[in-house]
Amino acid sequence: MTIETDVLIIGAGVAGSAMACNLTGKGYKVTLLEKSDKPQDTARGDHIQPYVCDILNQWGVLNSFFEAGAKKRSGSLW
Repeated sequence: MTIETDVLIIGAGVAGSAMACNLTGKGYKVTLLEKSDKPQDTARGDHIQPYVCDILNQWGVLNSFFEAGAKKRSGSLW
């Protein structure tokens, strides 16, 4: 199988997925590979810091998180 791509990202965790969103928005053809076919059983990326929301908004993808069911909360829980 041949895949034509500008950028290959290995790992669809928080960082890999964010980079894929960013580069796709800039017009790159991105291929994102993840070895696991199941959701992770540990919390990863279960909250987003406010400054990251600013970045996701600049990339034009912030609203897609809320459309997918993300909830906006404030404060800290310890």
